[in-house]
Formats: sequence, C-alpha cells, structure tokens
Amino acid sequence: MTSTPPEPLPSEWADVDGSRVHYVHADGPDDGPTFVLVHGLGGSLVNWDSLVPLLTPHGEVYALDLGGFGLTEVDPAHATVRRNQQLLDAFLKTVVGRPVVLVGNSMGGLISATQAAREPGTVSGVVLVDAALPISPLNRPHPLVSVAFGIYAVPPLGRRFLTGRAARGTIEQQVTEVFTLVTADRRRVPRWLFERHVEAARQHADDASSTDAFLVAARSILLVLGRRTAYVRELGKILAPVLVVHGEKDRLVNVAAARAAVKRFPAWTYAEGAGLGHCPMFEDPQWVADHVRAWLASHPQTTARSARYAADPAAEPDVTTA
Repeated sequence: MTSTPPEPLPSEWADVDGSRVHYVHADGPDDGPTFVLVHGLGGSLVNWDSLVPLLTPHGEVYALDLGGFGLTEVDPAHATVRRNQQLLDAFLKTVVGRPVVLVGNSMGGLISATQAAREPGTVSGVVLVDAALPISPLNRPHPLVSVAFGIYAVPPLGRRFLTGRAARGTIEQQVTEVFTLVTADRRRVPRWLFERHVEAARQHADDASSTDAFLVAARSILLVLGRRTAYVRELGKILAPVLVVHGEKDRLVNVAAARAAVKRFPAWTYAEGAGLGHCPMFEDPQWVADHVRAWLASHPQTTARSARYAADPAAEPDVTTA
C-alpha cells in the first residue's frame, strides 16, 4: 500500500431533502458503474479517501456526508438511520440520477441495504463493508462495544460519556482511540489518512449538535438491530447483487454476523479479510478494491445497467421520480 496521499477531492454541495449535503465526486470511465460511498457512525466522507482512487479506474465515484456527520448539518433529531436513508434516496435521485453501486460501511451498510430493499430502481449493486448486520446471542460485538452502546442508549449518560472523553485528551488522542477500535492494527493506517481524520475532527470540536447527532444515530441503530426479524426480512427484499466484505478481527460487528448473513442469503458474495478490523479500507484498501473489481466482473449487470442508463436515460426507470 502506497503512503503517498491522493489529492483531496474538492467539496461540492447540493440542496437535498431540505438539507445542504456535502459530497465529493470523481469521474471514471463511461462504461463503468457509478459508486456511491456511505460512511458509518461517527464518520464522514473522509473515511473513503484511501479507497476512492482505487475505484475511479473502474467507475465514477461519489461520497457524501450523511445528515449530522461531516459537514452535512441537520437537526440532530434527524440523524436517525431512517432519515439518513431518506436523505441518501433523495441524493441518488436528485444529484446522481442513475442506478448506482452503493458501498456502505457499518451504519452506512445498514442504510445502503435498506435503500436497496426499499428503492430497488436506484441501486444496481450493494457492497456491504463490515455492515451493521442482524445480531444474535452467538454473534454479539466485543463486550466493551456492547457496554458503550448501552451507555449511548441513555441520552444523559451518553452525552456525559462523550463529552467527558473529549475533555480528557487531545483531538489526536481521540482519533487514535477511534482507529484503535475500528482497525485490527492501527499502525497500518497511513499517516496522511490519520491527519485528515484529525482535521475533520477539529471541525466539530466543542460542537454539541454533533454529539447529539451521534447519540441519536447510535440509538436508531440499536432499534433496527433489536428488531432482528424485521431487519432480516428487509434484507431478503434486496434484488441487486450483494458483496459482503468483512474484517475477521472486527470488534464492532462480529464476523459471525457476516457469516450468518451470507449463509442465510447464499446468492450474496462473501470475502473475509484475515487480520482486518471494522474499517478494512483503512488498513488494506487494495484488498477491498480487488474484491469489488472481481465481484463486478462476475456480475456484469451491475456495470451495464448504470452505463446503459448514462448513455440513454430512457433505458431505465427515471430514478428522479421513482
């Protein structure tokens, strides 16, 4: 993996579903798919900075900040999984305007899966990167993660916990803690990527609304996972091809949850990253990109559908009004 940082993509903005959404965009070959990258809880589009340049040789790429995260500001009460899925849906219809391959990590995977199930006309494929998948007593996350989410579930406790943690260390220390949690070995994370996350974190230092949005989103994830049967039923509605890539050492979403999901849905493709954590694109983005490329090659409809629509919008349903 090269340590040379790719040039940051320029910020773009769009008025979507009543919010000013921050996103970036990179061109790709006309005959390739359109990727839309969806970050996880507490993240932002910066999470994808090491993966974007590995995807652009294959297709056009968008990455957005979900509502309440990064630079997309919303009322914290609107930072739920459901409201962010609606925001993603509106972004796909008003900004992108064609069927896409959704690539979602953690909460972003949950949101991407829900979008594919509820709005199939907007999605030609789904890549679930350590997605928040249905849990059971056999595949619960690391005990410390369970304790943390238990605290997040009680708003006053969650707020006190997060503000206290922020007061105890520098932003660099806080980002280091996050990378320690979401990777199997944070030493694999290139310095430039760490520094971009530190800069992103500085933009929200002492921002109470960011803390509130995080807690609202965390509680909404727990609600979805708590309704396991309904969530499994939703996943069963996905018609597009699905690739699941999951780190073997994931502390937040037990790898057993990914294994159980692909066993339940055998048409899905599965790749397990030995020695990788919750955000494998931080530790080994090439591994993620290689599996995406191989999956696209074995599912040409994911590419053909998007490319065909780009050439002739009449070839697909109009996703801007679907």
